[in-house]
Amino acid sequence: MRCYMKKKYIMILLTIMHIFCLSIINVYAAPEDVWYSDVMETANKIGIINADEQPEETISNADFIKLAVNFIEDKNDIVLYMEYARQQGYVLITEMTDETKPVTRQSVAKVVSRMLKLPDTDIDMTNVADWDTTCPKCKEDIGKCYAYGIMSGYEDNTFRGRYPATKAEVIATMLNAKAYLNIAEEK
Repeated sequence: MRCYMKKKYIMILLTIMHIFCLSIINVYAAPEDVWYSDVMETANKIGIINADEQPEETISNADFIKLAVNFIEDKNDIVLYMEYARQQGYVLITEMTDETKPVTRQSVAKVVSRMLKLPDTDIDMTNVADWDTTCPKCKEDIGKCYAYGIMSGYEDNTFRGRYPATKAEVIATMLNAKAYLNIAEEK
């Protein structure tokens, strides 16, 4: 009887340990639970990214401009995308001088705002926790992107404009920009 109780106790203990181990192994959310899963799936379906893209990686200034021009303006026959963006006034001569660097969130806002020719808006951005430290030259464009639902901040009420934008954030912005254009065309 004593041996049976010992085995039963060991089995219960092993079962508890197994359940505990399984619960700590899965520390990441399932892919379908991540905020950008629908965004990346949509982008893959419409062909603006490959299924193997890493959504949390950054995207270079040059790759962002190419994506924005291709997707928003539907122009994929351009050879020098950055030069085209400068000619159109989307990127100023002093901006994005290193095309290999990751694009920042504030640069995404500036370019998209200019590409879409977003109308002026009177949005109160004082609830954005890092608004005081946001680049003064970027505030107007960031505010427009917020107001028209093209970009948003983080759960902690920050925008983090100087931070590199991830591929998922850029793709979400592109999809929102396209939706804005579709709504504007319907009016």
